[in-house]
Amino acid sequence: MTLTLEIEAMSQIQHALATSNQPRLRQLIAVEADDQIHVYGCVPTFYLKAMAIETIKLAAGDRRFRLNIAVDN
Repeated sequence: MTLTLEIEAMSQIQHALATSNQPRLRQLIAVEADDQIHVYGCVPTFYLKAMAIETIKLAAGDRRFRLNIAVDN
């Protein structure tokens, strides 16, 4: 994948999280490392974690990503 496509995928993920209708998803952080997009953060429920996963999957397309999202009850 070219650098332009990697930057575009990263921008799409950051935009998808930043414009989410769930405020807690807007607090997640996405960074590029090791040819993957890493998403970090904490959400209060497993439902929101699942929403984050779906949001990221839609935005990432065929890009690989790794989640480090904790659920803090």
